[in-house]
Amino acid sequence: MLLATAVNGMLEARNGLRETEAVSNPTYISEQTQKLAQFTGAVEEALAEDEADLVKKEAAKFKEYMSGDKPKSANMASNLLKFDFTDERAEIVKLTRLCNSSWKIISVAQSRVKHLIAEATNQI
Repeated sequence: MLLATAVNGMLEARNGLRETEAVSNPTYISEQTQKLAQFTGAVEEALAEDEADLVKKEAAKFKEYMSGDKPKSANMASNLLKFDFTDERAEIVKLTRLCNSSWKIISVAQSRVKHLIAEATNQI
């Protein structure tokens, strides 16, 4: 699955859990939660690949800075890396935040379903 497809699916499922039906319909909540979990997992798989690639690119660039015609200090090389890969890091941070908050939403939704079932069976 493409990352963009997974992110869009994740955001759609999150929006689904903001609908009025997601307050009192356990079946609807469960369906949206399942979708959210699947799409979030797909985003995390892509995120893991992106993070691994970034680590490799940063290591290669660091080595280049340290051993080029004009070697840099380790501190200078580290500082330059921050600028060289800002866009990639920013995207990873954004996706990580979305995934973390999605798992929290899933947890709350599962609790809500349990509450609604208990309420329906007069266990509250």
